[in-house]
Amino acid sequence: PNGKTVILLKQTLVTKSTENGALLKVLGIHSDIGHITQNPSRTLSFIGMASEPSYMDIDVFKDDVFEDFKPFHYEINNLEFTKRELDVIRFLARGFSTIEIAKALSISSQTVQTHRKNILKKAPVRNSTELVEYCIRRCYL
Repeated sequence: PNGKTVILLKQTLVTKSTENGALLKVLGIHSDIGHITQNPSRTLSFIGMASEPSYMDIDVFKDDVFEDFKPFHYEINNLEFTKRELDVIRFLARGFSTIEIAKALSISSQTVQTHRKNILKKAPVRNSTELVEYCIRRCYL
């Protein structure tokens, strides 16, 4: 109403579809992100749920937008985590301690520590907090 431009993040989640993939119910959320950025990217990402592939940062203004539609799984920028390392990261993101992770995964605390060390060697981060943020931004979690 005041003529000011608003920067929005639109997120949608299909909650119900037909077997053919036709949408029946979709939850949509629009968030004002003007306090985060003044220069938003004009890209589109599809985040796969339940181990489905994700497609990241698609430039919707390209003429051949679907030409480089490549699934985005566990590897980003030549960084690859094992399935078990991803399990450990997911528990870290939920606030679990090393001992709690070990119990949840039925492995020793020493094995969890080894996974954590290997993860931190692979990722360009300094600690577990940065690791979780890094993984969330890249849709590992």
